[in-house]
Amino acid sequence: MKMVTINGKQYPQVDVDYNMLCDLEDAGISLSEISNKSMSFVRAYFASCMDTDAKAAGKEINAHIVNGGSFESLMDVIKNALEDSGFFRALKESKDEETRTGEKNTK
Repeated sequence: MKMVTINGKQYPQVDVDYNMLCDLEDAGISLSEISNKSMSFVRAYFASCMDTDAKAAGKEINAHIVNGGSFESLMDVIKNALEDSGFFRALKESKDEETRTGEKNTK
């Protein structure tokens, strides 16, 4: 299991799967809004990793940045989690297949 370190504390990195995306939507962040609500998305993702609420995760993220940590390092963790996500890989493969099938049907 991959770990993420924030403020010297290690947390298990949470897989980005269907249930997590539903939890994010329940927290008010839909997949289509991630780029518009990047701060909220980061906080919600790390709240899940920390097994805490959004406010507590926000305090840890704030302390991480105030103490010299970078927001980019947090984004890298999420980027890697998205790239490693079996759910997103399957969606991409499905979309690629639909694109290939659509191209064959239009010829």
